[in-house]
Amino acid sequence: MTPASGPTVSVVVPAYNEGASLAPTIGSLLGCLPADAEVIVVDDRSTDDSALALTGRFPGVTVRRPASRLGSAGARNFGARLARGEVVVFADGHVEVVADSLGPLLVAAAQPGVGAVAPAISFMRRPFVRRPRPKGYGGRWGRWHDAARLTWTWGRRQADVPYPVPLLSGCFVAVWRAAFHDVGGFDEGMIGWGHEDAELSVRLWTFGYHCLVVPSVEVSHELRPTRPYHIDPTLVLHNVLRMAVIHFSQARLARLLAQARARFGFASALSKVMTGDAWARRREVQFRQRLDDDWFFDRFGMD
Repeated sequence: MTPASGPTVSVVVPAYNEGASLAPTIGSLLGCLPADAEVIVVDDRSTDDSALALTGRFPGVTVRRPASRLGSAGARNFGARLARGEVVVFADGHVEVVADSLGPLLVAAAQPGVGAVAPAISFMRRPFVRRPRPKGYGGRWGRWHDAARLTWTWGRRQADVPYPVPLLSGCFVAVWRAAFHDVGGFDEGMIGWGHEDAELSVRLWTFGYHCLVVPSVEVSHELRPTRPYHIDPTLVLHNVLRMAVIHFSQARLARLLAQARARFGFASALSKVMTGDAWARRREVQFRQRLDDDWFFDRFGMD
């Protein structure tokens, strides 16, 4: 760990069956953190004991296991509720962080109005292959010809200094704890996995916070040939529709629904949205918004 300076930091690592990737991730995180930082691993009911094997191996690392499986959004919120740091870093359990990565992120986060920052994300495979890794600098949605998916597209490098991007990836993102709690954390109505990071980014922007990518910092994210859990495409579509119901104007929502009708599982996904709390959530979020979805799409040229 590095000497303590600046804001206090907590790292939350949601983990589900991370296998051999988890311990190297924790080791690399500890190498870049200040001495007073804490690391909280949320073992989201893993069945491979990869998280439990950390106990006693890494001083300063706490492993917490919720009573039931929480999913991506819920596990992150569970860890954030335990965190004491002024800045909470959410890191996947299969990333690689180099020394001195955190400092530039904290400097960027200290700029007025910033709610969250993220590094450039490069993509690695195990075993390590010595060739240039592709990199993404924040994300954006494709044009509306693919609106029914709100497909994540990685951004290209736009500058050498931190700059605003519409979406920050949840695989490694640092959020001011005060801003995180102000906007209500991750939306636990997002089921399982998918789009919870994009939804939080939209909420941060429309509540008046800035989201920046710091291009000088790179964190490597492991591309796994298979995921250690099943992803139901109907539930991923549910998350898209829920996000649209919560954030989009009536016209933009109608447009997305019209395009999404052709997707597999649409009726089931829409039924889950309509019987959940999405419309109540819409009223709550839109009452708090300082900026609307028209501003957001216009700001980043995505309409």
